[in-house]
Amino acid sequence: MGAMRAAAIGLILTLALATGAFAIDYRSLAETYSPIWYVDTDDGRTKSDYITAYDFDGDRRTDNNWESLESGDLLAVTYYSVIETETHYFIHYFIYWPQDWFWWPDSDVVSHENDMEGALVVVTKVEDEPGELLLVETSAELNIFSWSSHPYVDDGDEDLAGGVKTFDTHPRIYACSQSHHVVLDDVWVVFGSYVGDSGDDFPGDDGVVYFYRGAAEQPSTYNDRDVGYDLVSILDDLWPEALGPFGTGTMLDCPVRYIGHRFTVGDYLGMCFDGDTFEDDAGKSPWGLDDENDALEVGDWFLDPADTVYTHLTIQGEFSRYYVYNPYLASIAPRIVSTAATQAWLDTPYHYDEDDTAQAEGNQPLFWEKVAGPNDLEIDESNGRVEWTPDSPGDFTITIRALSPAGRDDQSFTVNVSTDDPPVGDDDDPSGDDDDSRDRSTEDEAGCCG
Repeated sequence: MGAMRAAAIGLILTLALATGAFAIDYRSLAETYSPIWYVDTDDGRTKSDYITAYDFDGDRRTDNNWESLESGDLLAVTYYSVIETETHYFIHYFIYWPQDWFWWPDSDVVSHENDMEGALVVVTKVEDEPGELLLVETSAELNIFSWSSHPYVDDGDEDLAGGVKTFDTHPRIYACSQSHHVVLDDVWVVFGSYVGDSGDDFPGDDGVVYFYRGAAEQPSTYNDRDVGYDLVSILDDLWPEALGPFGTGTMLDCPVRYIGHRFTVGDYLGMCFDGDTFEDDAGKSPWGLDDENDALEVGDWFLDPADTVYTHLTIQGEFSRYYVYNPYLASIAPRIVSTAATQAWLDTPYHYDEDDTAQAEGNQPLFWEKVAGPNDLEIDESNGRVEWTPDSPGDFTITIRALSPAGRDDQSFTVNVSTDDPPVGDDDDPSGDDDDSRDRSTEDEAGCCG
């Protein structure tokens, strides 16, 4: 990589690290780091604390979920998403409750329909392995907490709230009853405040423990310590609803244009679930969750997790904020729009196109690099100009890449290098036109008529 791009990223990465020899499957990665959920329950209102799918009642509208709680099947699922940069995986996990509730007599003023909270698990890429858990962030209404036991992670703009406890590769994540704040320690959050260490048990000694099993199960009691859940892809299930329709009787509402710390997406996204019980539209969608105390914008935690973590914490070692895979930013990711020439001639400068320059649309700043091709073929990292003079005949497969923080696009093509004589003027103009002859002709005519 060139110096300009290295400065923009803040580090220099090798292609081997960026791609890795270990072929990763995102679903399998999500399974590897799937949380063990410890969900506190209230023995007087147990179903309100069971996690389930937002469409547990058989329809995709969410303004009837409070009323459907008693009649629906509360099978446990966790919604997941995987985003990848050159150095890390960012795995979001979200759990959903039909009711966010409080037991106080005047609870109507603070309860609301639909509640989604979750965790962001950050995994460092390790060649030939599925990675190493680096840190976790969790959501609690209008706050994001950061957790890590890794020596490379320290306080930044946000302070670490504590360490990460795991069982094998699975982080142990805790959710309190009623408001369902999610934390990563066995201290429990009740009504927005920590209430002390209760060991591995629950306040009141009752709660449900959920494990990933690839099948959705429902607790047998409010103290069931062994319940399976399934993973559901946010990209396939929730994200198609993000662009609407919005309003009464739909799944999402509160349409807002995402204008983030680094990116702006032109479309309006539904930032909350449609709800009408007690407080309207109060349950946030994954891209609606936010920490009101940080310097970032609503949507950044889900849509731009690399920059979010980089802003929250101090992380030693290589940490790229350039996405290899982020389907939620696909509309602003680079897209190569130029067409490469596929014919060249021996010992003659190759012309990629009329101006020898690759072109791409998408978010700026945008950089270029050669992924594969002859050793002496070069592409300017800042403007995409391609330079190459073939010194041997044959067919050459070339891949160039346009990349920005939002993503990347590759263009692969095969160039045949011929030993025949190139067309007249080819070393100056790929069209074969002789500009010098045309200019001289014009000058001669002007002189003749002078």
